[in-house]
Amino acid sequence: AFSIFVEASDIVIRGSNGRSVVYGVYAFLEQACGAGFHSPQFEHVPAQARLAIPRAFRYDEVAEFAIRAIRTELNITAATVDWAAKQRFNAYSLDFWVWDGTVTNIADALDIPAIQHAIAERGLICEGSGPAMWYFLKAEQYLADHPQWFARVDGRPVPNRNTGDNFGYSAAAAVETFIDNVRACCQRHPQITRISLWPGDGGAVCRCDACRAMPFMQAYGDAIARLNAPNQ
Repeated sequence: AFSIFVEASDIVIRGSNGRSVVYGVYAFLEQACGAGFHSPQFEHVPAQARLAIPRAFRYDEVAEFAIRAIRTELNITAATVDWAAKQRFNAYSLDFWVWDGTVTNIADALDIPAIQHAIAERGLICEGSGPAMWYFLKAEQYLADHPQWFARVDGRPVPNRNTGDNFGYSAAAAVETFIDNVRACCQRHPQITRISLWPGDGGAVCRCDACRAMPFMQAYGDAIARLNAPNQ
């Protein structure tokens, strides 16, 4: 939340935290100066010799959502982070594998340090996200020794990298290994203070008897709840 108002001969921008004050500056430029932040590639900032601010000028904003995350899979640049802050987003989210600099079909040389700097400079929350079940339980690493960890259809595991496949949530050891790998990723990237993981979309769902004994969303939800629990 922030407020902009006139006090004596001053323009006051008051926010509930440092990031809110930054939003207030952007809002002042929009509401009182005619600026427009339309896209990362296009801004309208008029040149004015002087500003005439009415004494009755006041502008207030209060966020309706505690988390307002933008997730980018294209245009992953510091300029996009800058634009996101101007649109009052408070979290910037990238796929875990982009943070790791491993699996990406976007570009071979993203400037992750510049993106991190832009996030920190604006006080945004840094997030890792994605349908990343396959990424944290890679078939090439675990399938040979633990075929029961992977989604089974007609009795056979069907792990397909990058198609959003889920694993066998009924396998307790698979869940624990998945959790360990997610936590290791967060330790590699201490700038990540929020994560968002969702089931693989369009990929296989395990049809073994143990997995079919409970609704899929319950199995997925239980794994995420276990991840969110304090590390024992």
